[in-house]
Amino acid sequence: MKRFLTVLGICALLCSPVGAADRTWGGATDTIWGTASNWPGPGKPGASDNAFIDDDTVPNFPQVDVNASITNVTMSDGTLGTPLTLTVDSSVTLTGTGSYTIENQAADGSYVEKLSAGELDFGTMAIDATNATSNGKHVTFKHSAGTVDINGTVTMDADTDTDSEVELFVAATGFDANDLDVNGGNSIDREAVLNFDESVTLTAGATPTFDGFVALDVATAKTFTARAVTIGGPAGETDLDFTGNGTFKTDTMTIQGGDASNEPTQLVMNNCDLDADGLVTVTEGTATSSTGDSAKLEIGAIPGTATIHSMELIGQAILDFDVAVTIENEFKISGDVANKDGVPSMTLGANDDLTVGSFKIVGPSSGSLSFTPTLGANAEITTN
Repeated sequence: MKRFLTVLGICALLCSPVGAADRTWGGATDTIWGTASNWPGPGKPGASDNAFIDDDTVPNFPQVDVNASITNVTMSDGTLGTPLTLTVDSSVTLTGTGSYTIENQAADGSYVEKLSAGELDFGTMAIDATNATSNGKHVTFKHSAGTVDINGTVTMDADTDTDSEVELFVAATGFDANDLDVNGGNSIDREAVLNFDESVTLTAGATPTFDGFVALDVATAKTFTARAVTIGGPAGETDLDFTGNGTFKTDTMTIQGGDASNEPTQLVMNNCDLDADGLVTVTEGTATSSTGDSAKLEIGAIPGTATIHSMELIGQAILDFDVAVTIENEFKISGDVANKDGVPSMTLGANDDLTVGSFKIVGPSSGSLSFTPTLGANAEITTN
C-alpha cells in the first residue's frame, strides 16, 4: 500500500498543470506581446497567467499582434501625459477569463487608454482608486478605438481620500458590458465619473447600481441604456448628477435613501432626457428615524420632456420638476416606511406641466399622510 501511495503522489506531482504565474511587462526588446525577452523572468505569459503592465517609463508598450489568452491583466501608474497603452491589432483578440484591472499605486494616479482597432474580451473590468497610499488618486480608462467586451460587471471604486476619482471614458463605439457597479466617494471631490461620447447599452438582464458621489455625462444624441437601475441604498449618501444633453433610458429605476440618518440619495438631471419604460420608485431609506434618509428626483433644464411609464413616492420622497413631465400610467403616493412619518413632496416649476394617467394616494399604516404639491406660476397637473 505504501508503494502504491508513493506512485500516486509522484503521478500527481508530474501530471498536475503548472500553476498560474505573474508576468510583468518590461518591453526591453520591442513592442510584441509574444517576445519572451519583453517579460523579465520566465518569459511571456500563458493562458493561466496574470500580466502586469505598471511602468510608464518602459522603452516600449505592449502590442498584441496575434490572438492571445490570459487570465488577468492589471495596468497601473500611467499618467495623462504618458498614458499606459495596450495595443491590440485589427482582427486580433486578447481574451482574459478573469479581470481587466486599471488601478494605481502612485500618488498621481493612473491613466490607461485603448487606441487600437482590435478587441479586449474579458470576464470583468475593475477601475480602482483604493490601492494608492496618498491623495490624488485619479484612475481613468479611456476607450478610443476598437472593441471592449466585458462579459460580466464593470466595477468602479473611488476612495474616501481627498481628490480621489475613477473615470470610464467611452469615446468610440464598440464598448459593451454586461453590468455596472459604480461606487463613488463621500464628496464631490471623491467621485466616480462616466463620460459617454458614444451610446452605451448594458445587456437586458443588467442591474446596475450607483452609490456615493457619481457624475454621468452622456453626449448629445447619445443614449445610456440600463434596464433596472438602483441609485443609493444602505451605505452612505448618494448623489448622481446626469448631464450632457443625452438620454437616460431605463425600464425600472429605484432611488432609495440610506439606512442611517443623514444619508440622503438624489438623482439630479440637467440638460438631458429621461425615458423610463417601467416603474420609477423614489423611496426614503430604512433609518430608524426620518431625519436625512430622504430620496429625491430632480429634473431640470431638459430640451424636451421626461417620459415615465409609472411612478411611486414612498415616505420622505421628493420630486422637483422644472420641465414638462409625463407619467403615462399610475402615479402612486404612499405613506411612510416603518411608521417613520416621512412626508412626500413635489415641486413643479413655473409654466411646466405634469400629465399623469391616474393618481393613487395611500395613507400610512398608522397616523396620516399629508401631500401638498408646490406649483410655480401657470404650472398645471392634469390627468388623461
